[in-house]
Amino acid sequence: MTMTVTAQYTSAAADGSGSSGGGGVASPQSATTTVHPVCWYEQDKTGADLAQEIDSYDSQFVKEWLGRKYDGYEDHAGDADGHWYTPTCDYRYYRGDKPGEFRAFTQIWMLTASAMWVPAGGVPPEPVIDGATLARAA
Repeated sequence: MTMTVTAQYTSAAADGSGSSGGGGVASPQSATTTVHPVCWYEQDKTGADLAQEIDSYDSQFVKEWLGRKYDGYEDHAGDADGHWYTPTCDYRYYRGDKPGEFRAFTQIWMLTASAMWVPAGGVPPEPVIDGATLARAA
């Protein structure tokens, strides 16, 4: 995401008065920055590749765990064109100074986000940039 912040202020005139006829100067300023989301969906395997991987495991526990993570993966086992998108987070994009806040934020996000199937030609899930990250960037 690219964000532009614009601020404008009017300086006092030389005689100390405000901008109303006293010679004050309006000074607009703007800055542009790029903001990467802390958490987002990342493209993962195709339906066929994921099904082949899950089926290759000997452990029933692993198969069940992955089956829950990729809910409905069997429905896309023959699809070599669409992709799964998995939630991921990265501390490098966190703009705060408290690691505990990063952990709390990502735990909540990862608990509510789940792998998503996107068919070929479909639109991948958009990342959400939380308000705190936008405020810190501004």
